[in-house]
Amino acid sequence: MSMKKIVFIGIGSFIGLLLAATAYILLVIDPNEYKSEIISQVKTNTGREVQIDGDISWRIFPNIGVTLGQTRINNPEGFPEVALLELEAAQVDLAFFPLLSKRIEIGTISIQGLSVAIMTRADGVSNLDTPAGFKHETDSSSETSGASSGAVQKIEDLVIDGIEVSDATIVIEDLKAKTKQVLSPINFSLGKLKLGEVVPLSLSIIADTGDVTATIKSSGEIRISTNLTHFELIDLTTEISLSGDSLPDKQVDIKHQMSGYFDASKQEAGLDTMTLSLLDMEFNGKMKAKLTTKPRIEFELKTGAIDVDSILSRLPEGEKQEKTESGPVTMSWMNSFNMKGLLAADSIEVSNLTVSDIQLPIELNNGVLTIPNLSADLYEGKIVANANINGRTSMPTYSLKTDVSNVQALPLIKDMTEKELVSGVAKISLDINGKGLDDQSIRKNSTGSGSFSFTDGAIHGVNVAELIRTTYAKVKGQTIEATDGPLQTDFASFTGSFNLGNGVVKNSDLKLLSPLLRVSGNGSANIINETVNYNLQTAVVGTLEGQGGKPITDLKNISIPLKIRGAMTEPDISLDMDRILKDSFKKKAKDKLKDKLKDIFG
Repeated sequence: MSMKKIVFIGIGSFIGLLLAATAYILLVIDPNEYKSEIISQVKTNTGREVQIDGDISWRIFPNIGVTLGQTRINNPEGFPEVALLELEAAQVDLAFFPLLSKRIEIGTISIQGLSVAIMTRADGVSNLDTPAGFKHETDSSSETSGASSGAVQKIEDLVIDGIEVSDATIVIEDLKAKTKQVLSPINFSLGKLKLGEVVPLSLSIIADTGDVTATIKSSGEIRISTNLTHFELIDLTTEISLSGDSLPDKQVDIKHQMSGYFDASKQEAGLDTMTLSLLDMEFNGKMKAKLTTKPRIEFELKTGAIDVDSILSRLPEGEKQEKTESGPVTMSWMNSFNMKGLLAADSIEVSNLTVSDIQLPIELNNGVLTIPNLSADLYEGKIVANANINGRTSMPTYSLKTDVSNVQALPLIKDMTEKELVSGVAKISLDINGKGLDDQSIRKNSTGSGSFSFTDGAIHGVNVAELIRTTYAKVKGQTIEATDGPLQTDFASFTGSFNLGNGVVKNSDLKLLSPLLRVSGNGSANIINETVNYNLQTAVVGTLEGQGGKPITDLKNISIPLKIRGAMTEPDISLDMDRILKDSFKKKAKDKLKDKLKDIFG
C-alpha cells in the first residue's frame, strides 16, 4: 500500500471519528437538560430570575451551532410584572476545526425580537439596580488565579462571521420625571469580525420621546485590537432626522461624522476628528477624555456663524414665549468631571446682538468653572473678559472682570434695546461678584464697581439745550418757537464711575461736556424695579438763542438743576428753571441796589 493511500485513509478515519463524535453529541446530549443549571447560574451571579420558555436546540448546517428559544429576565420585586429583557430567538454557530489551532471561528450571531424595558420608579429606584438583599458570592481562588500578573489574556485569532440584531425594542420610562422614550425598531449589523482588522458596521433606530420622533441611521467601520483593549471607530457617519411640533420648522436634520477610539488599558477615549451640521450651522472639533474616577475632558470646537435669532424665529409661536423663572440654578454637575477646552465661532447673533471672532477658553477644575481670557470683536471694538463660577456650594458664586474698548455705542445699544439711547465711542470696565445664577439673584446679590466713558457722541431722546431754551421761554412768558433740531444732547465726553450693591447702581461723578453745556451730578439706578433717580446740575457755557434769535444772557454760567426720575425706559426729565431765574433776578436786583447806594453815598 502506497504512502499516499495510507495518508488518505488516516485523514478519512480521523474525519469519520470526528463526525461520529459530533453525531453522538448531537443525538445523545440534549441541551435543554441544562436549562435549570443556566437559570441557577444567572440567579447566583445577578440575583435575577430567568425564564426560558423556548427550546435550546443544536444546529448542524453550515456549522455546529446552538439556537436559544424565547427567553426572558423578569423585573425584580416592586416593579410591574413584565420582562426586563426578552428575546424571541438567538442563534450562534461555532466552527470546530479552527479550535485545534487555537482559533475561535464563530458564525453569524443572530438575535431576533430583543425587547428591553428600563424603568425608574417615583422613588428613584431603577429595575437595573442590584436587587435588594442580593450578595454575589465569589471564589477567592478563582479571582486571583491567572490574574496576579495583571496581563490581559490574548486570543490568537478570533473570527466572527457577523453579528445581527433585528427588530429590537428598548423602552425607557421614568415615573419620577414622567417621561417615556421608545426606541423601536433597532437594527444592528457587524461584518466579519477579525481582531486587528477593519470591520464594517451599521445601525438604524427610530426613537419616539412623545414630543419628538428621531430616525437615526449610522454606518462606519470598527477595529478591535487582538488583546481586546483598543477599539477604533473609523469614519462613522450618522444621519438623524428629527420631527416634532416644538422644533424649528417642525423638522431638523443632523449629520455627524467622526473617527475616534477607546483604550481600556489607558482608560482613555477620544475623537480625532468630528464634524456636525444642523440648522445651517457647521461644527468641527476634537476631544480626548481620561476616564478616571473623575473624568478629565480636553476639547476644541469651532464653528462659523450661529444665528440664534433665525433659529428662534422658526420655532412655533407657542415655543417662542419666554420661560417663567424656574427657581435657583444649581451647578452641582460641575463636580462630576474636569475639563479644559476652547470654543471658537466666527459670529453669534442673539437678541439682535452680534458678536464676532469669538475665542472662549474654558477650564473646569473640581467644581470651579473658569474663563481665563474671553475675547471677541464687538461693533468695531473689542471685548475681553475673565470670569469664574464656583459650583461647589448649593448657591453658586461668580466673578466677572471685563473691558470693552472702542465700541460704537449707538448700534450696540440699539440692537440690545431696540432704542437709540447713546452714541459715541464707548469704553466700559466692570468688576462684578455675585451669588446665585438666576435672574433675581443676579440683580439682588451682585456687588462691584466699574467705569464708563463715551466720546464724540450724543444722548438721544432729550435735547437739554432745547429743554433749557423752551423752559426759559415759558418762565419769561414768551412764545415758544418750534425747532426742527434733533432730539439729542451732543457731547464731547460723557464719563462716570459706579458702585453696585443690593440691586442699586450708584453714580457719584457723572460728567458731560459739550460746547454749550456742562452737566455733572450723581444718582442711582435700581436694577430690581428698573427705575432711576438722578440729580444733575447743568451750566450753560456757550450761547443759547432765545426769542427772535437773541442770545440768552440771563443763564450764562448759572447752574440749573436737572432731575431724572422714573422708569429706565421712559424717565421723566425736568428743569427747575423758575427757581433759578428768580434767584438770578434777586441777585441782579441786589447788585443794582448796591451800585446805586455806592453812587449816592460814594
